Amino acid sequence: MVENTENIGYTNVRFDNWNVNPNADFFHYVDNETANGFELNDFPFDKVPESQPIVCDMSSSFLTKPIDWSKYGMVYAASQK
Repeated sequence: MVENTENIGYTNVRFDNWNVNPNADFFHYVDNETANGFELNDFPFDKVPESQPIVCDMSSSFLTKPIDWSKYGMVYAASQK
């Protein structure tokens, strides 16, 4: 985990203090967390090592905005709602 924002109600992410494990197999994040109403619009791709694939859950935002697919190793979306 690079950031835990539970203490501020999951409403903000501070990128300056991220500590990404360079040995991880991949980096996973959710770009739109609907339970608390948080959407991550400007993901800091430069904080993740270039060799590390980025995996993103876009279940709540898929096809809602332009996406630079070249930045991702995998994107997925589910239709559980």
